[in-house]
Amino acid sequence: MFSNLEVTSHLSIIKLLAQASTNAKFELRKAVLSKFELQEIEFMGRRLLFGMLNVVLYAEVALASLPSNPQAPGQAQAPAHVDSLRRALGLTPDVKLEWRTSMSGFDTLKLVDNFNRDYVGDSWDYDSRYWEVKDGELVLNANATSEWRYLATFKPIFNHGDRQIVAVSYRWGKKADAVGIGEGAHALMLDKPTKDASGYWLWRRTNQERVFLYAIKDGNWEYWPDSSKAYEIAQSHTPLPKAGDVINAVIRNEPTAVFFDYYINDKWDATLQDTSREFGKNVEWYTGVFIHGQQLNNQVDDFTVKWLQRDAIEPARVTDLRASDSTKNSVQLEWTMTGDNQLEGQADHLEIRYSTAPINAFNFSSAKLAANIPAPAPPGTKQRFSVTGLQLSTKYYFAMRVYDESDNVSLLSNVAQCNTKAESIAQKFQLVSGCGQSGIVGQALPNPIIVEVLDQYGLGFKGKVVKFVVTAGGGKVQGKDSIAVTTGSDGRAATPWTMGALPGLNQMTMRCAGLSGATLQCQANGTSGMPASISLDSWPNNLYPINTTTELPSLKVADALGNGVPGVLVQFNLATGGGSFVNGQPPDQKTFTDTTDAFGVTRARFNTSTAYGDTSKIIMAIPANNALQASLKVIAAPPETLRTISGNEQSALAGKTLPQPLKVRILDATGVPAKQYSVTFSVLSGGGTMALCAGGRPARPMSSFYHQSGAARFTPGGNDCPTGNSGIWAGKIELFSGGS
Repeated sequence: MFSNLEVTSHLSIIKLLAQASTNAKFELRKAVLSKFELQEIEFMGRRLLFGMLNVVLYAEVALASLPSNPQAPGQAQAPAHVDSLRRALGLTPDVKLEWRTSMSGFDTLKLVDNFNRDYVGDSWDYDSRYWEVKDGELVLNANATSEWRYLATFKPIFNHGDRQIVAVSYRWGKKADAVGIGEGAHALMLDKPTKDASGYWLWRRTNQERVFLYAIKDGNWEYWPDSSKAYEIAQSHTPLPKAGDVINAVIRNEPTAVFFDYYINDKWDATLQDTSREFGKNVEWYTGVFIHGQQLNNQVDDFTVKWLQRDAIEPARVTDLRASDSTKNSVQLEWTMTGDNQLEGQADHLEIRYSTAPINAFNFSSAKLAANIPAPAPPGTKQRFSVTGLQLSTKYYFAMRVYDESDNVSLLSNVAQCNTKAESIAQKFQLVSGCGQSGIVGQALPNPIIVEVLDQYGLGFKGKVVKFVVTAGGGKVQGKDSIAVTTGSDGRAATPWTMGALPGLNQMTMRCAGLSGATLQCQANGTSGMPASISLDSWPNNLYPINTTTELPSLKVADALGNGVPGVLVQFNLATGGGSFVNGQPPDQKTFTDTTDAFGVTRARFNTSTAYGDTSKIIMAIPANNALQASLKVIAAPPETLRTISGNEQSALAGKTLPQPLKVRILDATGVPAKQYSVTFSVLSGGGTMALCAGGRPARPMSSFYHQSGAARFTPGGNDCPTGNSGIWAGKIELFSGGS
């Protein structure tokens, strides 16, 4: 039977219970234990006694009986293998254990005492009359009045055949000074875990630029009465250490000598050796500190022992293996990757096997090994792998184990199971995407039209022919009215769709014979392209009466295919001449801006010039593309026709006024009466005068007169003869006989 301590010393033994039956009761056989697990148990100094071949345990009871791991206040829960080693080594909560995995077969472990307490503690063997912890540092008190006679030995970790200590370091305290630092040393390769042990002491003297390797004898500097023993004194190569510096001794125990590499803050200072290997011959040895008394400032902090240990911790068991997908000849597995040492570090390789019969720890090795197994992912990572070459419509079982570089192997994972699919049969035809888009006329839609054929499992079916047929709008599929496309491995078929030449509705039909939903309909909207031209409607006449409002000809913005482009900003600018735009931009209304309508058309209303014959040049442009312009001219129609209204062909006695006044009308070039335009009346023959009277003044005889603007209608007594609003002038002319 396992003792409780043996169970707790290696948590993987309990994990062998994971193959329990449904009532958690199972049989544990000696053969189940791998050689690696047995080696690690032996390495931890525990022995398994098998009084019987068959041992019946309850996993729940075993786990519940585990004592909790002592943790320092605020310390995070350690991984299981670290927890187990702490118990095996009997570590107190005062020290911190760090475990770094590697891919070399040896892990690096480190035990640190930071003295963050008010007592020395059970991790040290020391003379309590002299040693104490003060301000978080190990110090000698005032009772230590001698020189090199104070040894404190670190007990928890010692060198032996399967554990190789490679380095020991400490940090000089916050108040350490030059004198004190020169009187403090490593204690190395101590022959026993006591304050009176013998071994080496290694230190850098402050008053000399050298590093010393001496012998400690029974916890004292005297190897012989009143005499020390020196092995080597070496020249130093770095500045003197100071408070806060880390002093590190790297130990190399080789057949020819024991070597000590002395470092200050990771910088090499010197290398010393003992060719006699006086203490290096011991397989088991300890470390500590050796300090000079007499109240010097040589406080010590962060004492650290680093060692290499053969990797004997197996990866953690995968517990979430599952089949996430399958085809007719493959199954995709998925799991969360574990690590080198349980859940820490990088595992080395995987063993994945499958069978058509249920798998357990006893028959796993006889199951078929999967091909092309991937390398392990980092711990905690989801990993996927497809097992191929399977039979269709068959139930398979899958399980796996994880190995590290030393071939430590995890317990068997949970068992996943999955059926491969039967022969695929095409059953359903459906749209994937692409319908309902809008695209520019004459160009392909932004996205292709995609359809798919699915089998009875809802998976894509390869090799089915789909026909795409354009039915309205004049568009094309790959330059044709219709095209046939074969579905790919994902069961999908796709084609680009080019819109017809005219804006508006485009339609397509997709057909796949013999399937549910065999005919699909698709619509898209063709829209005008970018503006490519602007043009004016035909304009039969560009003459307009002066100072009148007229609607300019329509302006159309079209794309490259002649389709009107809606929503385009167009600007009308009066370049030369008079006039203004109705609703034009202040202050002078010489500019008008508008947006094209749904047909790409816009119009402007213009007030013509007030000057007869004035030509107004208007330029129309698209601000976003000044290269697209058009222009037109609007002419304020000049007077063109003079017509007699009345007074012609009269007769009167000589010297008498004609009974009817003379009336004429002036029309502009558009046939509209010319307003406010001057008319000159002249007597050309026969004599006679014209009399103008205004304000009751006597008429002044004239042979001719000239009228330039004035009232709307002639009033006797005026000096002018203007046309009125109707373009008519009326007046009286005295004629001689024969006059007209």
